[in-house]
Order: sequence, then structure tokens, then C-alpha cells
Amino acid sequence: MDFDPWVTGQIGRGSASKKKVARLAGKDPDSRRVHVLIKLHDWSGRAIYLYNLVNEEMRHIPRPSDEVWDQFSTAGVEVPHPGKIQADATEKWVEFGRQEAKRLGLEVGE
Repeated sequence: MDFDPWVTGQIGRGSASKKKVARLAGKDPDSRRVHVLIKLHDWSGRAIYLYNLVNEEMRHIPRPSDEVWDQFSTAGVEVPHPGKIQADATEKWVEFGRQEAKRLGLEVGE
């Protein structure tokens, strides 16, 4: 079963020591192509933020179920969380995601 974090991110609902995690993911886990930066926030309530690296859109899944959380928290590859970038600073998150993809030798595209 294919998991596209961008498409799946439209329907969400309500790591123990890691409160903020960032991941790069794409449609095909076997390819070196990514198009989504996933920000998992587990601090005073869970939330998932998705940043499309191609069209620079942002989506938010507030209070994801455990199943949705588990799916997104294992998608793609983890990258170092950049620290204090506000969740609604889409342009900064997209720029960060593109830089991390380049650093890892990944191609940005769908």
C-alpha cells in the first residue's frame, strides 16, 4: 500500500523523549525523491504539520489519532529539527526542507 504523506495529511484527526521531530518523505519510499517535510509536535498536545516542498503549501493535523501519528512518525527519513521556527512560517520550513533534501542527496519533486 502506497503512503503519500501529502494526500493522507488532508484527513487526519484527533517518541517519548523527542518533542519535536522533522522528517522528509515522498510518495515512493524506495526512491530518492521527496516532496513533503513533516513536522511532528508532541509538546503539550500532539500536532502534525506538513509542508509541501514543491508548491509551498502547509497543512495541519491537530490532535492526530495514534494510528495517524505512527504513520507519519515513521514516514521518510528523519532530519535534525531546526529549532524555533514558528509552525506558520511556511516559507522558512520549505526552505529548510529543501536544504536538508539537498544535504542528503535527495531530489525534491513528486
